[in-house]
Amino acid sequence: MDEKPLKIHEYTKENQKRTILLMPSKDGKHWQYINVTKGYICPCEFNTREEALLDFVKYAGKLHKVEFEELDVQ
Repeated sequence: MDEKPLKIHEYTKENQKRTILLMPSKDGKHWQYINVTKGYICPCEFNTREEALLDFVKYAGKLHKVEFEELDVQ
C-alpha cells in the first residue's frame, strides 16, 4: 500500500470534535477506521483507502466540517 494513513477531524454543528484515523490493518491488506476519541477500532475492513473514504462520505453530510491530514509513518 503506497497511500498514507489519514487523520480525520470531524466537527458537528454543535462544534463537537471527533478524531478518526484511517489506517492499514495489522496484516496490511485492508484499511480500517480507528476512533481515537472513543478508543474504538471499527471492525469494518475496506480493500482500499479510496473505498473507505467513499464509505465515509455516506454519512459526512451530517457533519459541519471535516479536515483531513495525511500522516507520515514509517
